[in-house]
Amino acid sequence: MEEITIRNGDEFIKLGQAIKAAGFVESGVEAKIVIQDGLVKVNGEVETQRGKKLHDGDIVEFENKQVKVVNWFMIIKSLELADFRNYEHLEISFDKGTNILYGDNAQGKTNILEAIYVSATTKSHKGSKDKEIINFDKEEAHIRTYLEKDGVEQRVDMHLRKNKSKGIAIDGQKIKK
Repeated sequence: MEEITIRNGDEFIKLGQAIKAAGFVESGVEAKIVIQDGLVKVNGEVETQRGKKLHDGDIVEFENKQVKVVNWFMIIKSLELADFRNYEHLEISFDKGTNILYGDNAQGKTNILEAIYVSATTKSHKGSKDKEIINFDKEEAHIRTYLEKDGVEQRVDMHLRKNKSKGIAIDGQKIKK
């Protein structure tokens, strides 16, 4: 059975959006018609409300095809930086809800966001090379991110070097390109 992933941070997806995302229909208009005509089932029951909120685990059926709604997201629990941009050493913990970084200009708020981005994608959102995000007088930097997915904590370690390729490990297991 195929799965539809709810967008990160969303608690639900509406039925009309779900059948369009699943490729069951081509447009929102077509979604409206097939739902109103009673051709779509949610968890085995005919559903005629296009705006019906679907949550993790709900199953949508249309023309003998099924798709399961999945709520997939990660929570960033904490971040540790060593010699990354202006940070010689930083340890910061995050709340499960909304987090606000505030402070004067040029104090490193964007550098924290960049470190999270680098940890998630292995590249800077600024297009910077690894040697440009390592503290000026250092040869290497480290990013350690603790994540939680489905109640399981994971650790992502990145070792950035000025003159070598980066090293990446998840829960201590090295990752190769």
